[in-house]
Amino acid sequence: MPNMPMRDMNELRLSLEKGTPLLLAGLGDSLTYGWEVSRGFFDRFVDELERRYPGAELGRINAGVPGDVAPGGLRRLASILAQKPDVVFVQFALNDCFGGLPLEEYVQALEGTVRTVKKGGALPVLCTSCPVTWPGNLDEIDAFYEAVLTVAEDMGVPGVALDAYWKQSDEGREGVDLFAEDGVHPTDLGHEIMARGLLAAMEKPQEGGNEP
Repeated sequence: MPNMPMRDMNELRLSLEKGTPLLLAGLGDSLTYGWEVSRGFFDRFVDELERRYPGAELGRINAGVPGDVAPGGLRRLASILAQKPDVVFVQFALNDCFGGLPLEEYVQALEGTVRTVKKGGALPVLCTSCPVTWPGNLDEIDAFYEAVLTVAEDMGVPGVALDAYWKQSDEGREGVDLFAEDGVHPTDLGHEIMARGLLAAMEKPQEGGNEP
């Protein structure tokens, strides 16, 4: 591990360039886990880091649990932090929103996650999930995604708008179908776009997060 916890995505990139041994954790739901695809976005992201930075010694913890919500992730954090990760990528919202969790409780769980990860000596990176295609749910999920970026900004940690990156991608603009038959979970290509969004945030970070 680095001597001091990383402060932002730029320091992650610099650590990779130096070949510093790093352990990356993905804390989230079925999208982090990689539900019914060959690789989820978190594993694709780490795979690409290994390709781009062959001198880096990378380890990974995929702590995605299908159906989980932000409070559940917070409860699972202790076992993850016991493994001493350097960065924890946090991705929740869809199950929280559509399962009826009040927005205030979601925000409290995110804030608790950020505090706990920081206390554990790691860098928390808050991520939104994929876009939602159901017209009746857009306002609801937008509020949860906005909360992700607001918490990141208020607490001085990176916030990555993966849904915005998806919409701005060539495939997103061209209207390519990037969802499985359930209309919720991304296809392999959808996960690839999300992984590219994380890479873009690392390569062109903004202070306080909120990177599209």
